Amino acid sequence: MNENQPLYQKLYNSIYDKIISGEYSDGEKLPTEKELAAQFDVSNITSKKALEMLADNGLIKRIPGKGSFVLKSTEDNKENVPKKGGHSPIIGVVLSDFTESYGTNLLSGIEEEASKNNCFIVPKRSYGNQELENDAINSLVDMGVDGIIVMPVHGEHYNPKILKLIMDGYPLVLMDCDLKGIPAAFVGTDNVDAAKVAADYLLKRGHRKISFISTPPKDTTTIEDRITGFILSHAEHGVKVDETIWETNLVSTLPGMDSEHNIENDCDKIKSLLLNNPDITCVFVTEYNLALLVMRALKSLNKTVPGDISILCFDGPYNNIGDYFFTHIRQKEKEIGGTSIQFVLKLIKNEEITEKTYLKAVLVDGQSVKSIKGR
Repeated sequence: MNENQPLYQKLYNSIYDKIISGEYSDGEKLPTEKELAAQFDVSNITSKKALEMLADNGLIKRIPGKGSFVLKSTEDNKENVPKKGGHSPIIGVVLSDFTESYGTNLLSGIEEEASKNNCFIVPKRSYGNQELENDAINSLVDMGVDGIIVMPVHGEHYNPKILKLIMDGYPLVLMDCDLKGIPAAFVGTDNVDAAKVAADYLLKRGHRKISFISTPPKDTTTIEDRITGFILSHAEHGVKVDETIWETNLVSTLPGMDSEHNIENDCDKIKSLLLNNPDITCVFVTEYNLALLVMRALKSLNKTVPGDISILCFDGPYNNIGDYFFTHIRQKEKEIGGTSIQFVLKLIKNEEITEKTYLKAVLVDGQSVKSIKGR
């Protein structure tokens, strides 16, 4: 037996052999999904998939509410039924988290493309914790999924588990956060270009004292890329970057760090920054929830947006009306999700892909940025 086979394939082959040998006779009722899962120590979704493959190949008939039965009609053609027949791939998806502002549309894009390709998806969340990420990946591999899409946890070091799977040639696609220097399929946003577009927008409207606000950049290449784009824009406009008016050590929007203590502490940092630098005209924020925190800080200081200070951020809840308060950068979440499915399906077919796809984001005009006169 091939030890590298997915669990559902091993279960399929076991039942197949019993049908072909006559151990399961024509018309006999097979064990239920739950019974097979317990017998073979696999998940219910694994046993379900194996039975669906047997039904697709005409070996059994599944009757809702009654069970799965060996087909008498297979007597003359069992030898022609492939032992490794066609089936619907199961793809594991490991996200750090998903919220209304970012992630929900990403998952929607994954689900839509998976449906088009007759795939099943098994989503799991790591909550920004590398240990939980490992647990999620291990459980998916043990379940016997055909491939995995993973949004790597931001951290100072790459996850060894992910690196090993990539080096072993496992069908794995990185999404949203790239592991630079690692030859693996990746789909995400061109964050350098996105940040440059955003900063260009602000500089053209006369802003010169622009504060940069983010979570710690050492924990993610995403923030590093946005800093790069921000600096490139200033350089092209001949404007000096003032890092003394930056705050890049906020933590309350990181997964698992949203305690009231952290929120209040971050809010105090923002207020202190604004009070000590009254010449700031705009705040460039790397995520939507931090923009809400900036709003909270400004409100406590009796300042208005954009009357006193402008705000531009990344992402935000989508609405069909298109009437947004925050001027923001919108990432192409559905396209990222859909392309990730396409990539992992190619890898499952043993097509070699180390392609890195960076999609351009778009700037959405809102009501939170005003022009500075005389610039």
